[in-house]
Amino acid sequence: PVSNGDAIICEGETTPQLSVSVGADETANWYDAPAGGTLLQGGSTTYTSTETAVGFYTYYVETENITSGCVSLTLTPIQFEISENPSGINAQLEECDLDGDGFTEFDLTEANSAISLNTSYTYTYYPTLNDAQNGTGSLSNIYTNTDTPNQTLYVVISNPTSCSSIVELTLTVN
Repeated sequence: PVSNGDAIICEGETTPQLSVSVGADETANWYDAPAGGTLLQGGSTTYTSTETAVGFYTYYVETENITSGCVSLTLTPIQFEISENPSGINAQLEECDLDGDGFTEFDLTEANSAISLNTSYTYTYYPTLNDAQNGTGSLSNIYTNTDTPNQTLYVVISNPTSCSSIVELTLTVN
């Protein structure tokens, strides 16, 4: 069979259907090992993994001729990865109010190392949880608070596999 592609999802996402293409009068059988494995699903060009834990999984697929019952000598590997969501903690930034009006400029990137020490993560700041969840209305890294003396922002942390988590960033003006 010919693989229709490997799959990568983030932890907690819906498991996609893996698939292969086969010729006319052929079907596919899915195994958990390249030789001597357990048949996971027979007679189907698609398979949905039951795995839910973070990790790398490989499935092996053979072609079976529907008429003769003959199977391919080699199995095609299909990989499935469940990537871990990035982890971070809520953080706080404090700045002094030099003119006494309750508002000041913050460099939001100063919170990154407090949120997570993982240098491969990217950080995007949002004014509301809804904006963070929908990826709309992101803020610039240099930001002046709009609520005083405290304001909560939301930070989307993304890892290199595009998995993400949301944490809170509290801005405090002293």
